[in-house]
Amino acid sequence: MINKFHKDENGYENWLFNNKQGYVFNHFGTVEMNKMHHATCYTLHTVKHQGSRTNYEKICSLDYKELEQEANRVTRNQWSKCKSCFKTV
Repeated sequence: MINKFHKDENGYENWLFNNKQGYVFNHFGTVEMNKMHHATCYTLHTVKHQGSRTNYEKICSLDYKELEQEANRVTRNQWSKCKSCFKTV
């Protein structure tokens, strides 16, 4: 199931707390900033952005494939994976 959060800090924080095995797609609207993360990624939990994390859309799901399809749909395949979350060997 896809969950979207925009200007909803409490909803987003609750989703993160309850779905640590999930994924978060940051939908900024620019290719460089549209990123897929694991819900536990440290970049999603910085104190600096506390209170403003959902100023841009967060799209979340427990199902990676479902979220990947949604990311492709909303960005026309213009996104990337967080290098901290998805390390290549």
